[in-house]
Amino acid sequence: KSSLFITAMYWQLTHAVDTSCSTYKECKDTGGFTEKQFQAFGADHGTELYKSLQTAIKRGVVVEIVQRPNEPGLVDESGELKKLNPANVSITNIPMQAWYKDGIMHQKLWVADNNSFYIGSANMDWMSISQVKELGVLVENSPELALDVVNYIKQWVEFGKITPDVKIITDKLSVTRQVPCWSPYISDVN
Repeated sequence: KSSLFITAMYWQLTHAVDTSCSTYKECKDTGGFTEKQFQAFGADHGTELYKSLQTAIKRGVVVEIVQRPNEPGLVDESGELKKLNPANVSITNIPMQAWYKDGIMHQKLWVADNNSFYIGSANMDWMSISQVKELGVLVENSPELALDVVNYIKQWVEFGKITPDVKIITDKLSVTRQVPCWSPYISDVN
């Protein structure tokens, strides 16, 4: 009704028939399939969710998104949502690879109206909604717990504002790694 917080590893709620690929192997998840096949796979479930988000944003719902930066080649679905109402949609990218060289922000959380929330494994893609066996917990009408999740997400928003400060170290096990400046591994370096 009024607000929505979302964390996402990536977005691919909508689908596109990729005509540059003729097989699944050439274009993972999209290559070689027709629109009719996508519908049979359940891709319309992701499209329905995306349209619901669009409708909510057009209605004036404030949406805060914390996500991994978009990968090249994927449609910028969250960016398209922001274009609908730039004043009400904010996006914070969490560049974990800038901090740790490898790694991603993998959590999936939703909080609606500071009252109900979802914590689970489902990515923001049509396959997670229609095909993959995901697990999640929905807690409804619990503003106290929902506030805890909102505060957690807001900490990620603050983290996303920090300019990465990293060190390259070789630890006691002779493993070279990139770590944040606050890492306890720094003190292990000889």
